[in-house]
Amino acid sequence: MCEFVVKAKAGPDVLARSIEQGLLLSRANLTFRREDELVRGRAALLPVISCKDWRDIDWAISARVDFIAVSFVRTADVITNLRSYIQTRLNVTGTAEAGGAGDSVPQMELIAKLEAFDCLQHLDEIIRSSDGIMVARGDLGAQIPVEEVPSVQKYAVMRARQLGKPAIVAHQLLHSMIEYPIPTRAEVADVADVVRQRADALMLSGESAMGAYPEKALGVLRAVATRMEEWVRDEPFADVVLPQIAETSDGK
Repeated sequence: MCEFVVKAKAGPDVLARSIEQGLLLSRANLTFRREDELVRGRAALLPVISCKDWRDIDWAISARVDFIAVSFVRTADVITNLRSYIQTRLNVTGTAEAGGAGDSVPQMELIAKLEAFDCLQHLDEIIRSSDGIMVARGDLGAQIPVEEVPSVQKYAVMRARQLGKPAIVAHQLLHSMIEYPIPTRAEVADVADVVRQRADALMLSGESAMGAYPEKALGVLRAVATRMEEWVRDEPFADVVLPQIAETSDGK
C-alpha cells in the first residue's frame, strides 16, 4: 500500500508526492482523503458492476458456477438486481437446454464482499439480501482506519451468524507467506482469532494467487484452523490440552 499527498491539480491529472513507499500496480484501488476524512463524492456514484463485470457474469452463468462474489457492495440493491438478472438468464437458458420440459433450474448464490465504507451503514440489509458475506480486510482497511478493522470484522461475522448467513474472512491472513515459507506468529494468532469468532471460512488471496508457497500456505491455514476448532470445542468443558514441552534438550 502506498500513500501520496496531492500537491497540484492540472485538468484531469494531479501532481502527487509519495510519503509512504510501496509498490503501485495498475488497476489499483484508490482511496482519497481530505483532512483525514474519506472523500466519497463521485466514487459513490460509480457502478459497482462494470461493463466487463457483466460480460464475466454472463460467462459465469453459462459455466454454471456455484457462487459469484460481488466487490465493493454498498447497498442491498446491487445484490437484489444482480440476483434478478441471474435468475432470468438461468430460467431462459435452463428452459432452452431442457427443451421446455420443466426441469429444475440450478441456483447461483451471491457473496457480498464487504470492502466499501458505505456498506457499513447498510450491513444488515446486505447480509439479508445475499447468500453470504466476505470481509475483505485489505480494501476495507484502506477505507476505514486500520484500528477499526478488527472490530468491524468481528461485528460483521457476528451479524451474519445471527442472521443465518455464512461469513468468510479474507485478505492478508498469511501475507508473509507470499515470499517466505513460514508465517509470522502474529499471522497465526490472527487466523486463530478468526476461527474463535466463528467465521465459516477463511480465504487466501495473494498467498495462493501469486505466492511462492501456495500449497504450504494452505496447509498452515488448515492446520491452525483445525487446531483452534478443537480448542474451541474443548474449552467449555475444561478439556483443553496444551502441547507437552520437554524439560531438557534431549526431549526427556
